This record gives sequence, C-alpha cells and structure tokens, in this order.
Amino acid sequence: LWSSVSELLFAALFLWKFEIWSPSEVVLFGLGAGVAEMLVITLSILFESIKKGGEKEKKEDETEWQYGYWHTVYERFFAMVGHVGSRFLIWIGIVQAEILPVIFCVMTFTLVDGVAAYLQETGYDFENPKKLFRFLHFNAAISILEIILCLIFFYY
Repeated sequence: LWSSVSELLFAALFLWKFEIWSPSEVVLFGLGAGVAEMLVITLSILFESIKKGGEKEKKEDETEWQYGYWHTVYERFFAMVGHVGSRFLIWIGIVQAEILPVIFCVMTFTLVDGVAAYLQETGYDFENPKKLFRFLHFNAAISILEIILCLIFFYY
C-alpha cells in the first residue's frame, strides 16, 4: 500500500506542479514512467548478468523455456498500459476534483504490487511458464480494468 501511495502521490504532485492538463500529456507522462521502470529493470538484469560473468542457466526443456520467452515483452506492455491508466486516473481525480478515481487507482495499483509481493514471498513458481502466464494475465486484466475506469470517469 505504501509503495502505491508514495508513487501515486509523486505522480499527482508532478501533474500538479508542471500543470499537465491535457489528456495527451498525461498519456506521455504514463509512458515515461513505464519506460523509466523498464530501464531500471533492464539495467538491473544486465548488471546481475555481468556480475555472474554472463553465464546462462541450462534449461532442461527448451520448449517450455520458449513458451515463456516472450513473457518480458508481454509483462512490460501491460505494465506500460497500467502506468498510463494509473496516471490518467490520478489526473482525472485532480482535474475533476473527485476522489473516486484516485481511490480506484490506489486499489488497482496496490492489488498488482500486493499480489506480486505475496506470490514472491510464498515461493510462487515464476519459472513455470504456465504459472507465470497466469500471473501475467492477472496483471494484464488489472491494467485493462484501469483503462476502462479511465474511460468511464473521463466521459461520464
């Protein structure tokens, strides 16, 4: 919850301070947040690989590995959608002076972060492609829900 509130509070302050008032600017802001996160994740993976000496783990079943190969592209795409959706909901809350879009934003953001943290803490098998894609589909569904909420709050 604190992770969500702090990141979204920073986003709200950024939107307010830099007077981002058009929908297209909000979309670009969300895309920028998604790209920044992608760079941090990519660089951490790269540095971890360098630290290990570039060694690759041998996968026992190449078919299973190829099934999960595109998971990063899939996950980053829907993370980007989620970043845009969350920033848009915050923006709608500011522009329309409504609390409900902000509440939904914090709920969906916390849900994604909370489920990921819970599964990691309980030893969820992210190496199993089928289980990984269940988790990714859940995140994708939440990201799509955020966009639907944006459309509902923006147009009604």
